[in-house]
Amino acid sequence: NNAIFNINSSGDLTLDADGDVILDSDDGNVTFKDGGSKFASFKVDATGAGHSIFSLFEDAGETDFFQITCTEHGATTIATKDFAAQAANLTLDIDGDIELNADGGDIVFKDGSSTIGQFVGGLGSSFYIYNILDSADYIHIAQLGAAKIQTYDSDGTANHMTLDIDGDL
Repeated sequence: NNAIFNINSSGDLTLDADGDVILDSDDGNVTFKDGGSKFASFKVDATGAGHSIFSLFEDAGETDFFQITCTEHGATTIATKDFAAQAANLTLDIDGDIELNADGGDIVFKDGSSTIGQFVGGLGSSFYIYNILDSADYIHIAQLGAAKIQTYDSDGTANHMTLDIDGDL
């Protein structure tokens, strides 16, 4: 059936249901537009990869966007993209607490693909701060009974730590 059903309204259009509202698209795409311009979409990847993607586009077009992708096993990626620059920042403005709860035990901070910091859970919790130019140079803060702070240098030279305290230590 190739029927097309259009509703045109010169005023507001309200969809008010006593039950569920179901949008069921056999090709896997649901698109939201304002004045003919796409501002959001839901898409199910039809290639069999099992990706579900929600995209929210900025008002001027589809090249700058915020996207949530859910893949196999519930692996989820939140991404932003600014086509013309690297200004697609993500701000969390929370009226409460932020909790990072990683059942795998590790929380990793990256710049591009380079690890710059890492919380490692387990018996002795640790925090690492890496030199972005050489990940073998890092500071290690550990807690296993007694807390310790160590520095590591990849070239074997002396590792120094300077504390510049403005007050009591």
